[in-house]
Amino acid sequence: MKTLNFFKNPLNWTIIMFITIIILTFFLFSTCNHLILEKKSHIFDNKLNNQNRLAMLDSVNKTYNKKMGVWESEKTAYVLKKKDLELYNKGLSDTIKKLKGKISIIINTEGKIDLGGIIIDNKVITLDSNHYGLNFKSTYQDNGLSQIITGQSRFFVIRDSKLKWNIKEDSTIIDTNLINIKILYGFREYDKKLYM
Repeated sequence: MKTLNFFKNPLNWTIIMFITIIILTFFLFSTCNHLILEKKSHIFDNKLNNQNRLAMLDSVNKTYNKKMGVWESEKTAYVLKKKDLELYNKGLSDTIKKLKGKISIIINTEGKIDLGGIIIDNKVITLDSNHYGLNFKSTYQDNGLSQIITGQSRFFVIRDSKLKWNIKEDSTIIDTNLINIKILYGFREYDKKLYM
């Protein structure tokens, strides 16, 4: 009977509606906040997955830095937990398992550079009666690498019993292989995380 009288009073209905509106408003803001956090989490996961997918392709992006006047090479790195690395790169994961100690960053780089052609001198050098050689030199230079290779390719010229000349290979001697490499590793900050 008391409950029935409570609902008959219009003031009590106002209190019930007010409390209901406050509760619904709280749940609405809580849901909106949860959706905003969920959206930020999805955006971050997409960026992270894209980062790791590009790292899996193992490609190098080359851009020209006008301010410094040099070419920069940028390689995308994995950003993930050690247990998740096997999904992206099993070989690298197996290599890490063999390493001891705490690992925060691993850099595995293999560079390939086309040094162009080798210039071979057209003057034949006589080493002895039927032993000859040709000198060669190759020079490569850019902002990050310089290399000089010099040497001599040797061969024999022998006359056989039928009075024909036969050329037989001997060896190639490299007497200079000077390499100068300048490597600058840099870190850039994206989304409050350091990327190499």
